Amino acid sequence: MRCAVVVGCVGLAVAGCDSPGGPPAGPASGQQRTTAAGDGAVYQGPSLPGLEAQPLAHLKSAGTNKPYVVGDAFAFVDFRVGDKEEPSGSEPATVTFYDAATGQKRATADVPLWDLESAQVGEFGGGPAIFLHGVETVESDGLSQTRRVEHQVGFDPAGRKVADATWDEDDDRIPVLGWSATKATNNHLTRTDLVVHAADGSARLTLPADHGSISDKAPVLVTIDADIALVRHTRGSENYLAAYDLARPGAPLWTSEASRPPAANTSDANVVFISDGKLGLVCPAGSGKVIVALQDMRTGAIAGATPAIDKYPGISAESAISEADNVQSGSAVLALTHASSNLGSVAVSLADGHILWQQTGDQEGFRPQVVVGGAVYGSSSASPQLGRGNAARPSLALNLATGQVMAKSLTTAPIAATDQGYAIVPEIGEDTSGDDAGATGGYWIFRAAGT
Repeated sequence: MRCAVVVGCVGLAVAGCDSPGGPPAGPASGQQRTTAAGDGAVYQGPSLPGLEAQPLAHLKSAGTNKPYVVGDAFAFVDFRVGDKEEPSGSEPATVTFYDAATGQKRATADVPLWDLESAQVGEFGGGPAIFLHGVETVESDGLSQTRRVEHQVGFDPAGRKVADATWDEDDDRIPVLGWSATKATNNHLTRTDLVVHAADGSARLTLPADHGSISDKAPVLVTIDADIALVRHTRGSENYLAAYDLARPGAPLWTSEASRPPAANTSDANVVFISDGKLGLVCPAGSGKVIVALQDMRTGAIAGATPAIDKYPGISAESAISEADNVQSGSAVLALTHASSNLGSVAVSLADGHILWQQTGDQEGFRPQVVVGGAVYGSSSASPQLGRGNAARPSLALNLATGQVMAKSLTTAPIAATDQGYAIVPEIGEDTSGDDAGATGGYWIFRAAGT
């Protein structure tokens, strides 16, 4: 399960696989527990719903930045001090990969330059990979002009390089999961077509401008997954989605004009996650309502959809929340907003789209962050997220099957989890008072109970 790398993605926590519904196994939630690791470190945090009683491993000062889930590995990205100052603001970096099941270091990989933006994680070349991007300033040799070159590199869960691409900054492209695409400018003085480039620099897909109601508009690349590009087109005043096979570029595989949920009142939709080749879409249904639909990314077939939900998708910057990173229990938990902009959540089945549970108007809005072991971790105004930036962690756990509270005011909790059910939990010191207190730079790895 991956949250699609898209512009305006709804925050969500997602699950899928074979673990049963109902309350997760494990110790009583919220109780303080002390456990010693092989390196002498002692887990002093609370019992965590859905996770086994004891951690599997301890990572001592694994990295200063929040880990990424890359297949069956946890990856940490940290910049390193270079020999020269780079005017572009990019820095050399190192990616360190740890086996999620054992905590053993697998590999380190050097990144020439990193722009300090969030890494991208997605499917590339038949497997998961992490991608980083940077900009290098190439000084004049006395005859040529000084120029800036963009560089994108990607690595698989074993730390092997799977992509390495460069292009001039003047090409005006954006990096997308090992590919790159021209920016949509929609300016009558600049280009309004869309070109998707492969890692070798070749133009793999070229789409001409769409004819809008007032002027031509550039098609917009939404995301790429498993060599399928999802593109938002414009026809008159309406938008629609189309899928293109980048391995065999040509006519669209499908369009949302011809394949859309019956209850949707337009052909446009927001892509919120991708699970095993299936798109999770939030579609307008009229009168301020939305539906959550499941659509096969290759064929366009609709696998299921919820009834109309009387909430709005939480896609504004003010209501942005953390993304999902795990597959458990065949369910997805999505954060949707009331008209009053108070965040609330709804859980839906990934099998047919039926609603498992939905928050009521008298509850504090829940912000889901991580799903693992039959529990969904997040925060609310009554149990706020702890820390800020890289140290941010949930403090509230709900039952994934019912939406009932399992633990609150947790001093630490999972911040990421693999599809196999391994969760990484920040190590917390003795001082846990205050928003930023407690995080020490180390991490514990837990396994989902019952796996």
